[in-house]
Amino acid sequence: LENPTALYNYSLGRIKYKIGRSRFEKHLNDPKLRYIVCMSDACRNSFEKINRPFPETLKSKTIYPFVPDNKNVTEQAVKERCKNEYLECLFCVQGKSFVVKGGLETLSAVEKLQKDGYKVRLTVITKTEDLDPYALKKIKESKNVNLLEFGFSYEELEKIYEKTNV
Repeated sequence: LENPTALYNYSLGRIKYKIGRSRFEKHLNDPKLRYIVCMSDACRNSFEKINRPFPETLKSKTIYPFVPDNKNVTEQAVKERCKNEYLECLFCVQGKSFVVKGGLETLSAVEKLQKDGYKVRLTVITKTEDLDPYALKKIKESKNVNLLEFGFSYEELEKIYEKTNV
């Protein structure tokens, strides 16, 4: 489970409706369901806040996805990056998932930080043809936001990751 709302198509509203709640409860109480494996502690900890407590018969655990070492990111590189004038942020997502994965909220957060006087830059890597027009407009209007077309090789992405703080 990558996100507690993934169980009902990433929509907090669906769980409020009787049919959504009953389908969720049916699956959550299925006797064949033994574990919910979360991809982060944030997902696991927010599950009960958003949905309801795990049933006593159900176990949960966190197993982070495997991320191979990036040979470009060394302790020295991280120390040097911390001295940069700007906080360099990266948001990499497929275009159709931009809104679902919090792209608009990320843009708003960066804009707020900038208004509050923080020096923040955001690089967005996505497939632009899949972006809805509103999201594309918001990206293009945002200050210090660099839009890059999705399609980098793994090695190219490693170099981009190396240059970002978040």
